[in-house]
Amino acid sequence: MIGGMSVWAALVLSIYGACMQRLDATPKQTGAEEPSPRTPDLVAIAKASDLVFVGTVVQRGAPPSFWSGRIPAYQAVTYRLDDLLKGPALRGKVVVEHLVVGGSATAEPGDTPALSATMFAAGSRLLVFATRADERWVGWNDVCGAVPYDAKVVASVRAALRP
Repeated sequence: MIGGMSVWAALVLSIYGACMQRLDATPKQTGAEEPSPRTPDLVAIAKASDLVFVGTVVQRGAPPSFWSGRIPAYQAVTYRLDDLLKGPALRGKVVVEHLVVGGSATAEPGDTPALSATMFAAGSRLLVFATRADERWVGWNDVCGAVPYDAKVVASVRAALRP
């Protein structure tokens, strides 16, 4: 227990907190609009991740029968590894299990628990952030386990991960 919370709950809250931090750059520094409080700090997430890569979706696995809540629900996605930014020297395909949370940016709209058929359609290119959990790769969370590919974002993440 950590401060009255289970270790699992503390870990989930710390991951969620890291994912939801605002970007370090201010509008004055970049000339960009100020990010919303829900803008994930992808550089911080990349630094804390065990695996970061650009991948093309090969297939989505079977969806869970329930949404994540007290018990996490996952759906596997098989990716073709296009560009490894951080992690072990993997090649070919990698399977990442993503949290399925109703109403999230990565979920299919409606009442049936599943990852977004649009975002995770075969052929979609995504920037993926994962951690190692036992013998499997697990996406960070429903907000930033995978985000649509953007060359500028990938370049920023790559630069931040250089030694």
